[in-house]
Amino acid sequence: MNALTCCLKMTILFGMLITVVHSAWVEEFDVNQYCEYKDIFKYSACMAEHSVQGINYSMANSLSTDDLNIYRALEVMNHVQNMASPGRYAYFAKKSSMQTLSIVKPSMMLKRGYGICGNHQEMFLAIMKLFKIPSRPIDFYFVGSNGMKSSHAAVEVKIANKWRYFDISNGSIWLKESNNLSSILSIEEVIKRKAHVLSNINPWYLHFKYPKSTFNPLDYLHGKSLQIVRNKGGLLIVPVDHNQANFDGLFNYIGINDPEHPALRIKLDKVTRAMDAVINIEGIGGQCTHSVLKTSSDAYPIQVGKTLIKLLPNSELAIKGDDKLCYIVIQSIELVPDEDAQLAKSPVEYGVLKFMAHLNSYFINTNYNNSHMV
Repeated sequence: MNALTCCLKMTILFGMLITVVHSAWVEEFDVNQYCEYKDIFKYSACMAEHSVQGINYSMANSLSTDDLNIYRALEVMNHVQNMASPGRYAYFAKKSSMQTLSIVKPSMMLKRGYGICGNHQEMFLAIMKLFKIPSRPIDFYFVGSNGMKSSHAAVEVKIANKWRYFDISNGSIWLKESNNLSSILSIEEVIKRKAHVLSNINPWYLHFKYPKSTFNPLDYLHGKSLQIVRNKGGLLIVPVDHNQANFDGLFNYIGINDPEHPALRIKLDKVTRAMDAVINIEGIGGQCTHSVLKTSSDAYPIQVGKTLIKLLPNSELAIKGDDKLCYIVIQSIELVPDEDAQLAKSPVEYGVLKFMAHLNSYFINTNYNNSHMV
């Protein structure tokens, strides 16, 4: 499933434009009246800050730091979703290849004016980083009301010591009190339906909410088999269809692919007993010289190609070791519930995999266990 399908399935506040700039922000930028920056993210941050300071000016400079940060997040959200149009992304997707769209940097996409949820997430985080406001990505994996597997990307912003949820692409926030912006809720509170949704009035949102449409772009919050991944790390449950791991719509890597993110682990959802599995590694990223592929019972070498591994019920697959940046891209994982049948089906390949598994078992597990002895 491509990114466009994922996101397609699924109170603007205008201030006076003035040159008053928050003192802490001046240290980061030499702000000018017209935000004349070549860097699109600095330009965007400058535009947002002008609007926020205009709002504060119109309120006799009475806004607290937390209030200012809420308005900054709202201004950046509206700026990103209005500048990087999902509609234009859909247009370009029809006019060019999806591959061409996907390899363009977020900064260039923002300049050219197109993007969808994953792009909006990256753009928002880059701008908020300039403000030094803690923000992190949050990703959703779910089955929609039409039975299709889907995904969505959004963000959380830490304001007043609380992580608050912002849906950039749909221009939406959720409030505990309908008339109080300081009551923006966390994703946990939103999912419990204890919220008043407040959505930006823009064409992208309205075309879903038009009376003839039956699709609600916010359905992902209550989709079936909902999984939430914070900061691109944690545990992801991968469904299994006909003994094959189905990564449709999910991350297909494990490990750490960014030093600022925690490691991503996976678990297959239909391993009810001990059995073999063949993992086919498509590629290796970072430096993995001091890391191994780890299950709950064994350790395996990290190598491109097929490796026979042993899985136990509820066993996780993870990258363990001392490397700060190490991840593997998974092409496929096939469960082997019947070893005899598999050996009869592929005697040479499976036989070689069994032999290599026994050969590696002693060296890898002995070295791994020795290096992790207390």
